[in-house]
Amino acid sequence: MLIEEIKKGKGFSFDLGKLGKNFATAQAFLLTADFASLSLGRHDIDGDNVFVNMQEYTQEEKEPSYEAHAVYADIQLVLKGSERFRWGLGELGELKGDFRPVTGVEKYTEFTLHENQFVIFLPGEPHAPGLPEHSKSFCRKAVIKVKSQHKSPCFFNDDTLQYIAEKYGSPVSRYKRLGPIDGIDFDLDAFELSDGRCYITQGTVLDTCIFQTRRFIDENDIIRLTEEDGCSLRDLIDRKTGKSIFKDYIDYL
Repeated sequence: MLIEEIKKGKGFSFDLGKLGKNFATAQAFLLTADFASLSLGRHDIDGDNVFVNMQEYTQEEKEPSYEAHAVYADIQLVLKGSERFRWGLGELGELKGDFRPVTGVEKYTEFTLHENQFVIFLPGEPHAPGLPEHSKSFCRKAVIKVKSQHKSPCFFNDDTLQYIAEKYGSPVSRYKRLGPIDGIDFDLDAFELSDGRCYITQGTVLDTCIFQTRRFIDENDIIRLTEEDGCSLRDLIDRKTGKSIFKDYIDYL
């Protein structure tokens, strides 16, 4: 998830173009579009790769309804009024088209967007839009749908491989998607640089933690340190050494 604001004559703090061609297209549209001239409904920007849905409604207090998407990222831009959102973790329901209902969300982050502010939800991120700032609030917004170019099930594609090589000064020599560990999917990918440094990523493309590991890790090398609910990456230890798989180094993409 990422929250940004459109300011005249200025770009964004994060270059969306680093996420691929479709995000670059969406970024250019955000900075140049005449939203006031767009009627309600769908408008194609680049066919099914990038398009915008113009929406307008009055929100009232209701039980939050969480959703997630399989392929498309949501860029939800408030044009007039305000809108409250929730973002959290829950159980993904049956996929219908690009939509998954999400249930069982107990922990969440709540925030409100005002005019010219937008939030990006990547595929798989549970979110609940359409909530009022007050008991009853008006909102006109643009929801830009961006088809993700990041190949499933692995985090890596040509763009991220090049970005990592530039960031760390060494190309990626190998990488692997790590599956669920003891039934918990941590959304992990392991990679090794040609100079021997090894890392694990956790998170989404816009908010990805990079943990340096002692060696290249696959799912067979990892065991749980605790069986308690809510264990984190720091609870994972190396099966071969009995030590934490991580060094004391954390970075972010």
